[in-house]
Amino acid sequence: MNIDYVDICVGLAWGDEGKGKIVSHLTSKKEYDFVCRWCGGDNAGHTIYVDNKKYSTHLIPSGVFHGIKSIIGPGCVINVKSFFKEINYLKENGFDVNLIKISPKAHIITDEHIEEDINKYKSTFGTTGRGIGPCYRDKYARIGRQVHQYKEVFNEYIWDEKLNGKILCEGSQGFWLDVDHGNYPFITSSNTLPYSACNLGFPPQKIRKIYE
Repeated sequence: MNIDYVDICVGLAWGDEGKGKIVSHLTSKKEYDFVCRWCGGDNAGHTIYVDNKKYSTHLIPSGVFHGIKSIIGPGCVINVKSFFKEINYLKENGFDVNLIKISPKAHIITDEHIEEDINKYKSTFGTTGRGIGPCYRDKYARIGRQVHQYKEVFNEYIWDEKLNGKILCEGSQGFWLDVDHGNYPFITSSNTLPYSACNLGFPPQKIRKIYE
């Protein structure tokens, strides 16, 4: 990888800090070659405005709204139906979905994960009921399924795992939802802090700025 530098946008609260708007502003300057998500699934959401029109995604990075390659990293979890719903939404609104790629190492959320989340965790811990926690549990139990096992489904959207140039990493949730440093047990199931963006494959020495 020939990476110039990496900037990271992260939330310091429980999410909803305006990260999507910050990322949209930064990417509108056309200074980045990639915008990457490093954690979470479709439990997160970013709402932005382009030419005074409102758009929102829950999984796909905001770079796509400004013609920048948008990567869903290996630390993310993927709901297949939600992903393609967003793809169709972006197509309908005239955005280039060929810019969107998913890490072959990202994990797949199954219907069983969602059902378990709704029945066991949503009322107890206030989860979104989208199967995020059970999917991450299976990942660490080494029984999960990864995107590369669904090549026929994702086809042209599978990332070649190469990054270069100037990178912007788009965080999800915030500090107090981090699995290690958050308000346990009322947390998400992934690492939301800047250091975990390195799971995309770059060393920490490449980090230039952190937007909080």
